[in-house]
Amino acid sequence: MLIRFDEENYLTQTRLAQKKLNLLRDAVVWMENKNIIVKSNDAKSIHNSFVGYFEEAVYQKNKDQINILVAKEKLLDLLDVNSKPLADIQEEYSKIDLEPKFDPYESNTPECESNRVIGVSFPVNRRAYEVYTNSAEQNAKLRDYRGFINALEKLSNHCHIYPHQIQIGTSGLVRYDIRNAEYFPNL
Repeated sequence: MLIRFDEENYLTQTRLAQKKLNLLRDAVVWMENKNIIVKSNDAKSIHNSFVGYFEEAVYQKNKDQINILVAKEKLLDLLDVNSKPLADIQEEYSKIDLEPKFDPYESNTPECESNRVIGVSFPVNRRAYEVYTNSAEQNAKLRDYRGFINALEKLSNHCHIYPHQIQIGTSGLVRYDIRNAEYFPNL
């Protein structure tokens, strides 16, 4: 049986996934503004190194114009391209520790559409934030807990209930979340 869902941490991870995706979008837009076409099958290369991908793309695009062998960094200097903003985006992107899912050929499903860029998504597993009972004893405790909370809610219509005192009176089995103003089991 489901004991509770850790919505706060789930939403935090979802926001981080969206932020990481936005940083990836920013990097792709930055590259496209520098006339580099980004293909969805290059998603892993971009994820691994924005700057490395960009330098290689610029080199491949311009190597025919220069007949001598030139280092990628020197070519960027010759073209007067500053990749520092891209490196800054990469640094912030790398700080967010989420595993990407690569699938450039997968169609955008409604739940993933806003969470997908060039075949990359950062799915957050909802089940990781759900807490379930492990035994018949915990199931019985949870049923009793729910009955107790229902009784408290009915009683609160007639008098004021002090949540801290309820926590003490139940030896911590019943906990109270002040932010959400709700009781939850401590199983």
